[in-house]
Amino acid sequence: PVFRLQPQFQTPPLTRRRITLAPGERRRLELGLQAEYGTLFVSVVPADAELLVDGISRGSATRRLQLTARPHRIEIRKSGYRPYRGNITPLAGVSRTLTVELQRKPATGKAGSPAAAPARSTVNASLEMLRLVPAGPFLLGASRREPGRRANENLRRVRIDRPFMIAPREVTNGAFRRFRPAHRSGAVAGHSLDGDDQPVVGVSWDDAARYANWLSKRDGLEPAYREVDGKMQLLRPVTGGYRLPTEAEWAWAARIGGRKEPARYPWPGKHFPPTGVQGNYADASARAILPLVLEAYRDGHPVTAPVGSFGPNPLGLYDMDGNAAEWVQDYYAVYPGGQGQLARDPLGPEQGRHHVVRGSSWRDATRSALRLSYRDYSDKPRNDLGFRLARYAEP
Repeated sequence: PVFRLQPQFQTPPLTRRRITLAPGERRRLELGLQAEYGTLFVSVVPADAELLVDGISRGSATRRLQLTARPHRIEIRKSGYRPYRGNITPLAGVSRTLTVELQRKPATGKAGSPAAAPARSTVNASLEMLRLVPAGPFLLGASRREPGRRANENLRRVRIDRPFMIAPREVTNGAFRRFRPAHRSGAVAGHSLDGDDQPVVGVSWDDAARYANWLSKRDGLEPAYREVDGKMQLLRPVTGGYRLPTEAEWAWAARIGGRKEPARYPWPGKHFPPTGVQGNYADASARAILPLVLEAYRDGHPVTAPVGSFGPNPLGLYDMDGNAAEWVQDYYAVYPGGQGQLARDPLGPEQGRHHVVRGSSWRDATRSALRLSYRDYSDKPRNDLGFRLARYAEP
């Protein structure tokens, strides 16, 4: 269903009473306050799924709801499908839309396994996100025997206990310009990086965090960052607002989720270079503007491509390799060798100069950079560096 909505804002009614008390007098006053409501249109695939609000069934999930303007727990479930759970805070007098596509449970395997399909959801048409529930510890980094491994990829044991949501696509120029209309991603040798559907690049980590806060406020979520002396800082404990994915979340979603074993490259197998068109890397079309390209590879885009131009990974995420490299939440650090103690829901160091950058870009053509365990870092914007958003989900 397609809904065309016109938000209607109403001034909440006030209740006033004037009371005069004599010395020593005691009286009891009762006032009735009128609740404020927001409208939520829920659209679900499959349409006959069940909707629960604050644990109470509302019947068929595709419906129109009038909800009080306070946080509510939303659950959508159907036998044979993975449930969707989330929080939403209606705004008084405002209509919003929640669109959810439930994913079938795999025929075999336990629910919540790394291969589990995510639930897709869109809140208020602002941002489609996939809900991911990793299960069990995994390794960040790469073995010393892996060709192309860098010294900053020491193996670490981590576990993600908190379910999280991540955007399947990188933030585009068009989306970012709704926050900052004057932004321009520029051009390289006459090739534009600035199309509305190309990934936004040339943004600092702090501006990516500012965008996340702006979108959180627009969608009624508690912002995840605060600004101190012109720098953005992640609030701890972390809120449910939009933020950059942690390095552990990004790596699990890129290398492990939906796969039988951790992937070395975005494409199947352990061969290099890719034999088929996989993503937007430094290909033959960029020969005139880059010093090193994959001579036998042709993706047709000398610079960034429109987001989602190439097939998704097993979880349904686009451009986790190629196109734009991505800022993640963590400050950059080189971790000691040895797997050491298990880190749960790691957020990285609390301070630093550089932030971690994950994923290859349209400028990359080397065996090292095209691996999914490749780690880079930066403290300034680049014309091949963008971002996608994440947030914590309800367990």
